[in-house]
Order: sequence, then structure tokens, then C-alpha cells
Amino acid sequence: MNIFKKKYTLRKFSEQRTAKGFAVKASYTDQVVLLNVQPMVATEMKTLPEGDRSSKGIKSYGDFKVQTADVERGLRADRLFYAGEWYECVSSSFFEHTPLSHWKSLYIRVSEAGNQDGEPNREVEQ
Repeated sequence: MNIFKKKYTLRKFSEQRTAKGFAVKASYTDQVVLLNVQPMVATEMKTLPEGDRSSKGIKSYGDFKVQTADVERGLRADRLFYAGEWYECVSSSFFEHTPLSHWKSLYIRVSEAGNQDGEPNREVEQ
């Protein structure tokens, strides 16, 4: 269901690979997705690890899973561009207990120092 959803840019990273024993920067693709994005409330911030609680957080509701970091596969978490800033997914859960089954994902704002993907922040064209 697409009620209350808007277009956002979701950045998906490829698996990390190595060359000559060194990690090579993971490539990424940007795709436009439809999501309902809202700020996190205080009770949701309490569920995050201690270091993430001081950052700004958002949540999204959508029809698909957003990738969280996977150390074993060498996969970085997906990032969402919202209100001029990048947010990294820290949790994505499926809720099927209602007729409107959906994925709820939580994100933490990426600091400018952590936003080293070789591209400045930019808005999505609607």
C-alpha cells in the first residue's frame, strides 16, 4: 500500500572485496524507493546501542527489507537520503500481524566524517 509514501534515495552497497590483500572500496547503486519516513520517538531511541542514541534517528515503513550491515559477508548497511542528510540502517523487521503487513526500518544519521562515498549530499529529483 502506497499511502503516505514519498520518493527517497536508497543507497545499496556491493559486497566488500579485497585486492592484493587490501580492502577495496565497495561500490554502490542509488535507487529511488517509496517509503513512509518519520522521526524516531524517545522509546525507539532507547532500543539502540548506547553510542547511537546521541545521533539523530528516523524510521521508515515500506514493502521491502532494508539491508543492515553484515560483517561476515562484508556488506555495508543501506543508506537513506532524508532531509538533506544520509542515514544508515541499523534494524529492519517484518510485521505481518496486520492486514497491512510491512517492513519497519530504523536509521541513524551518518556524520559528515562517515559520509565518504565520494559524492556530496544531494536531493532526489521527484
